[in-house]
Amino acid sequence: MADKIRYGIIGATVQASKFVEALNLSANSVVVGIADGRQALSRKFATELDVPHVYASYSQLCQSSEVDIVYITVENKERYDCAKLALKNGKNVLLESPFTRHRVGAGELFQLAAKKKLFIMEAQSALFLPIIKKSQRTT
Repeated sequence: MADKIRYGIIGATVQASKFVEALNLSANSVVVGIADGRQALSRKFATELDVPHVYASYSQLCQSSEVDIVYITVENKERYDCAKLALKNGKNVLLESPFTRHRVGAGELFQLAAKKKLFIMEAQSALFLPIIKKSQRTT
C-alpha cells in the first residue's frame, strides 16, 4: 500500500459524506474517488467533498490501482455484488451495516477475502452505542 490508505467509495450517500469528513481528519487516509450509479450525483459528491476522481462505474473504481480499500454504502440489495466485485479485483472492503442480506452471501464473501488474503468488514460504530456506555459504567 501507499504512504496513505487510499479509499474508493461506492455510493454517494449521507453515510459516505460522513465517512469522507472523518477520513479528512486522518493523516493516514485519503479518499481518491467515488462511483455511484447516478453520474450526476457522483460529480456533485466529488465537488462538494473535494474528492479528486469520479469513476464511470463500480468496475472502474474496483480496477483502479489508485484504490486500496473500497468503502461500500449503496442500498442493501447491491452490497453483496459490489463487495464481490471489489474482492475479485484485489481490493479490501469496508461495508456499511448490514453486511449482506443473507448469511450465505456473507460466508461467500469471507471465503473469497480469505482466499485472496484481503480483509472485509462491516463499518459499525459500536463504540457509541448505549450498551457500550452502560458497560463502561459497570466495569
